[in-house]
Amino acid sequence: QGTASQPVSVAGAETPNTQTNRYIFSAVVGVTLVFLVFFHAIAIDPSYVPLDATLLGAFTAPNSWELPTFVLFMQGVGLGSFANVNAPHAVLVAFTDSLAWLQFQVRHEAASGGTRRLEAVATDDGDAAVYDTFGIQQFALRSSIREKDLFLHAWTFFLIGLAVLMACAIACTAVARVLHDREVNGTTWFHRSLSNHNRRHHRRQRTHMSSSLTSSQPPHVTANHMARYVLAFTVLWGIVSILPLSMMSAYECMQDVHSTSGFGSFTGLVSLAALIAVVSAVVGTAIAVTSMSEVDLTKFNTKAMFGVLYVNLHYDHRLFGAVSLVVQLASGAVVALAPTASTQPLWLVGVHAIYMGLLVVVRPFVTSLQLMATVLLELCLLAVFAMVAVMASPATSLQTKRTVAFGVVGVVCCVILICFVRNLVKLWVYIAGKVPFDADDDDQGDHDVTSRRRKRRTTRQLQLVVRSGCDLGPDTGGLPASPINTIQLVKASNNPLAIV
Repeated sequence: QGTASQPVSVAGAETPNTQTNRYIFSAVVGVTLVFLVFFHAIAIDPSYVPLDATLLGAFTAPNSWELPTFVLFMQGVGLGSFANVNAPHAVLVAFTDSLAWLQFQVRHEAASGGTRRLEAVATDDGDAAVYDTFGIQQFALRSSIREKDLFLHAWTFFLIGLAVLMACAIACTAVARVLHDREVNGTTWFHRSLSNHNRRHHRRQRTHMSSSLTSSQPPHVTANHMARYVLAFTVLWGIVSILPLSMMSAYECMQDVHSTSGFGSFTGLVSLAALIAVVSAVVGTAIAVTSMSEVDLTKFNTKAMFGVLYVNLHYDHRLFGAVSLVVQLASGAVVALAPTASTQPLWLVGVHAIYMGLLVVVRPFVTSLQLMATVLLELCLLAVFAMVAVMASPATSLQTKRTVAFGVVGVVCCVILICFVRNLVKLWVYIAGKVPFDADDDDQGDHDVTSRRRKRRTTRQLQLVVRSGCDLGPDTGGLPASPINTIQLVKASNNPLAIV
């Protein structure tokens, strides 16, 4: 096992071809995340209702569960960089290290072997820790980061992201207030433009009746909605922060506990407070969600900002959102508490196996697609952790490590490609389904185009969102919210428009 005073320990080498493939898949991950953020922004609108409730329709419709699920899966894969594997293969650590930014770690430029050795010795001062988490220490050496800075890097990354999101929310709120004041004072052109827009809007007879509430709202209301969307992404930012923050906080705390001077340093106290804050956030989320009634959870503001925690779960199983957070918390703690090299991956296998078993037994999700996707991703994570356990065995040969490394990379790359292609299909369906209805009244001279549109309208289902005393938000003067009912309008060939 390595110590903080040893140089980087890696078996084998990365070929130019594998390095090129790693760059390509890193770019694919980035593009996939952009797609997922786009569709997540559409799906978190409380007024959004998918047009097709079938499995195929769910496959091509925007949703609010895919983005956090994909990010948490990639974070789980990234734990391979911190696992206690003596001399892991270069192909594996190069791939997982490229995902370090998902663990809130920004890698520095690679230094020479001698410099990296000196940096490792520099961190081993008079209060040197005898607590042996050589997997995290090896990651620090490979990334040219001082081991004692890992905790600071993670929380700085989180706080910068939080500050950016809060700044955007404050800016949207300020813009909304300015626009509202200008509208009240009668100094805007809003009323004239809104009346023109409403005339065009009513002529179009749009099929998607559940379009965004902001489409015909005053500008200040739109800005308020944007502020709520930013706050919704802030909640999502907190969800994906659980694993890296818990891992680095627990690691720093345990380093101080096992130091020669004992627990009590400033860094140790700060890391303990940070760990308590993360645990409290998870527990507080569970208490808040379970204590709210179904009516409270369907209110516009609550659903817009915090819906990602429960909107994809059955009401009776809404606590399961906190269960997934506990799994991330436990995964980070397993890596930071540093069991022996042979058992650490097995602990990860145990945590995620229990979670997958609960998924299969409880079936907490509203859609079958989410259940299948989550179970498949958990199976992939179990396969990754099992292969890491094989690599951690002292009896594993170099050739076996190489085979295992390519196995891990192959499984993860297949998942990335599937997610990427799926989002391309979603984007194509979104564009193809939106363009003909946005401009169908601008030009009706082409008979073929008109015929095709008429045919599409006769075969397409319409949905109308009906709310009893619906809360449309504070800007619309709605009444207290109640659960949403959906009426489907189906146009049959031999019947007039029917309601089902």
